[in-house]
Amino acid sequence: MLDTRTAQPDTGFDPLATFDAAGVFARGLSESAPEQAQASLCSVLADVGDWRRLDPDRLQALRVLDIQGLRMLEALLAGYAAQGSQAQSQNRRLARPAFELCAAFAQAFEHVLKFLRDPKLHKGVLARTPDIIVRLMRYREIEMALTLCQYDTWQRARWKTLHDLYRFAREHDVATAKVVIGQRNGGGEVSLTPQEVYLRILLLDVAGGGQFLPAEIAATRRSLARWAEGLALDPLQASPDAPPFERAGFCLDPDGMGGLSRAAPASVDGLLWLDTVPLSAAVDAEIASFRDSTDPNAARHVLLLARLAPLYAPQPLKAKRRGERNEVALASVQVAFGGLQGIYRMLRDEARHRSGRAAKVVPEVDEIVIGEAGVSPNRNRAPALVPMGADDGSVNAFEAMTAAGNAWQVRDSSDSGCRLRGRAAELQHLLPGSLMAFR
Repeated sequence: MLDTRTAQPDTGFDPLATFDAAGVFARGLSESAPEQAQASLCSVLADVGDWRRLDPDRLQALRVLDIQGLRMLEALLAGYAAQGSQAQSQNRRLARPAFELCAAFAQAFEHVLKFLRDPKLHKGVLARTPDIIVRLMRYREIEMALTLCQYDTWQRARWKTLHDLYRFAREHDVATAKVVIGQRNGGGEVSLTPQEVYLRILLLDVAGGGQFLPAEIAATRRSLARWAEGLALDPLQASPDAPPFERAGFCLDPDGMGGLSRAAPASVDGLLWLDTVPLSAAVDAEIASFRDSTDPNAARHVLLLARLAPLYAPQPLKAKRRGERNEVALASVQVAFGGLQGIYRMLRDEARHRSGRAAKVVPEVDEIVIGEAGVSPNRNRAPALVPMGADDGSVNAFEAMTAAGNAWQVRDSSDSGCRLRGRAAELQHLLPGSLMAFR
């Protein structure tokens, strides 16, 4: 039975009162169930919003809880990524507490920054600001990883708050100030700067778009911690007569509401430039190292790195197509998902209806798709497919899906394929590499 007294503070016990009190509370969290520990920690962090002044003892206690919180989040993120293409409902249960814990710590450190932003409220702003900014950005980095694992993107407001935070660091000349975050196994210190964490978030977002599985997103995040060392954002001078941004790497509009971009108008003032030549060289070096390795997982690492290399290349790679893309007049197509077996069964069922040989009563069957790129076998979470034996009398499987809102439009076509545009009820069920059929 769970002893909640180890996770929840007593009425007269304040975990944020002193360094020692925070240590006692943190040890209790490590002995509690993950769900109970997360809820207790979020409850304590909510009290930070009631602070009316910045007490050094309380700030030190918050830093103790920050260490425990990062450990919990890394464990939650690892468990989330380990699920792979398995039950989406379980992934959701793992993601929710992680998002809530990220938000609780971010709000706590944002409240502390309010004191640091106003010198009248707190002295020694330059001494404490880098530490608070780095801690806050590390939670934003985990939040970005969780967002990409759900095949989602950040909202514009989140980008704005991140850019404002980095601008605050630059204005106070602390963007490159080193903050010690741990100790190495050999005894050396591990340090981070606000700019390094900022770049990790920006570069991790480049790997979004639903093209990687959660485990691959987590692996990319770990690799970027190494690849981002030594990278820097440099200012770009605006010129009305200059052509669009064509330098190697990426550009960033710190006043915008998005991440890195391959192209931007040079007439916009205040743009920043990121040279990814060192990062690309690091990726190529790891690919060569794994190809010469005897590690049984080397082939899997090489495959992931080969997919990441074009994303972070100094110059975007242009795909060589077998034919030019030609615009198509407005044309709707019927789309079906569900793996090869599911599509074959839908076509067979349709043929039975057309031939009049469809059985009047055929029990529904569960469709099971095996493989990392497929649709979740959970019936409650699967895309809406017409069950085998659905006796609608006249409507076939594709038409039934079209009526349910699965009609997509063909945007253009070429000898190598077509580009479709449409809506799906929940994209989380369509993993990268999932098979689809349309006509």
